[in-house]
Amino acid sequence: MNRRLASPAAVLTAGLLLLVPGRLAAFWPGPGLLGLRAYGLDPGIEHYYGNLLGDAFGATAGVNLPVLPGFNATLSYSAAHLTTSRGGRSPEMLSISAVDYTDASYGRSYVSVTVGHAWDLEGLMGGA
Repeated sequence: MNRRLASPAAVLTAGLLLLVPGRLAAFWPGPGLLGLRAYGLDPGIEHYYGNLLGDAFGATAGVNLPVLPGFNATLSYSAAHLTTSRGGRSPEMLSISAVDYTDASYGRSYVSVTVGHAWDLEGLMGGA
């Protein structure tokens, strides 16, 4: 995907997923996000004491949506900027997860599958 189209495509996909009805599969209360519609934004700033990395700042946005009873879909997008001894990098990551869950005698059992893609990682941590 063209780098200029990657971020708008991620935002558009997240926006379209927000149209899924929120209470579709939220049938029972309990701890955790399984069966619940949830959104999150996690900003972060780090300072490294070393000669390879300098400062890093970025954010991760995610949405967990109940799609069917017993099935959740999660979309996550991360973007960051790291200063390195060779300049700077702005790695990004997009991932999609599917979670199938059911009640069991000991609680909820679940299986999760995640597929993702990261780009602009060349040159981090001394790599070529």
